[in-house]
Amino acid sequence: MSNFSEIDFVPIKPQNGLIGFASVIFMDSIYLGSIGVHTRLDGGVRLLFPQNRGINTFYPISKAIGLELEQRVYRKYKELIP
Repeated sequence: MSNFSEIDFVPIKPQNGLIGFASVIFMDSIYLGSIGVHTRLDGGVRLLFPQNRGINTFYPISKAIGLELEQRVYRKYKELIP
């Protein structure tokens, strides 16, 4: 079972690698939004998490959770933008 559900991706006109924003529900309990989605040279995506005055609002603490989130957002992106 995945930690993430209701993954959404909103594309934008690409700007310096930024291609859109993602939102997800984590563990059926917490909404995480305004996640910046950037392209990677290898074809994947890199996620940037929101900050408020230079302080991270939220971000994955474990590498495994971060990779799972990147993979799930990338799959959603590929569904919308083949």
